[in-house]
Amino acid sequence: MAELNMLSLKKLLREGTVSGTFFVYGSEAFLKRRACELIGEQCMPDEFPEFNYEKLDGQRCGVDAVITALGQFPQFTDKRYVIVDDFSFSGVSDDDINYICEYIEKPTEGCTTVFRYMAEGSHNDGGFRKVCECCKKFGYTMKLETPDRNGLCDILCEEAEITGARLKPSDALYLVDRCGNNLSALVGELSKLAAFAGRKNITREMIDTLCSASLESKVFNISKAILRGRADEAFRLTENLLLQRTAPNEIISIMSGEFVDLYRAKAAKAAGESSAQVAKAFEANYKGKGFRVDNAFRDCGNYSQALLAKYIRLINRTAVDLNSSKTDKNIRLEQLISELCLAGRELR
Repeated sequence: MAELNMLSLKKLLREGTVSGTFFVYGSEAFLKRRACELIGEQCMPDEFPEFNYEKLDGQRCGVDAVITALGQFPQFTDKRYVIVDDFSFSGVSDDDINYICEYIEKPTEGCTTVFRYMAEGSHNDGGFRKVCECCKKFGYTMKLETPDRNGLCDILCEEAEITGARLKPSDALYLVDRCGNNLSALVGELSKLAAFAGRKNITREMIDTLCSASLESKVFNISKAILRGRADEAFRLTENLLLQRTAPNEIISIMSGEFVDLYRAKAAKAAGESSAQVAKAFEANYKGKGFRVDNAFRDCGNYSQALLAKYIRLINRTAVDLNSSKTDKNIRLEQLISELCLAGRELR
């Protein structure tokens, strides 16, 4: 019948009673859980749930249990709800897959079934694809990936409203920048903020006080200090990370990615390319992280390609040193910060 996203699912559920089969997969665990909650709010039986709600562990149950669940009618009520988690079609016979597809094409009256795949990419075999295509034709499919930066902010504002608190879009962006783009982690941070704020606005001061900055955010602040010529701040932030026992290799890896983002954006701008074109050209790097390209396009204007290239060479050389010598890694990282700050003075 349809491919759905979260918005179209909510619209579908608002329009009336839904039944049939849903196939929910993709990279974003929080959205997959939320989709099942929304479907369950309408399709979960109000009466006799012990007979009419079933959740199968697809990694443990056999195909017979799945086929039996699909074929059962509601008992003593008009609704039945079944969730099948992470069922692997590997090794399932063609006949059994065809049986499952027959139930998807002509679902048992009053029965709603959700095939949900929480483990991304672990079930992408021929049977998986066939059942997914069958659901696309006769039921509903939902491929739920990590939203872009604006999508994350929309979800956070909506989640805040559900709790009774209020979160401005600009402050939602600030929360994403501080805590990263892991939606489950963001919602966890939002829960703390909402509990503290009550029915008031969630402010940036609350975010700074209550939310732990992600490692990516902390390294970004070091890079920002270097780019702005603030050597003392860059050294202070680096020392703080080392005192927290953050591995120098991790810091350098993240920092390298940030400067590579800026270099790609600078080169793309010079060639008349857009951020969307860069994200598509380097899809493996930016899947679900398109905001990194947008941020790089926003920030790269003040720096020359020569300077950014110099930064990348220095970082790569340090990465090689850390992996191939017995040099004290903390000292070598601090040397890198010094070299980057000096390069900025020379080439800015």
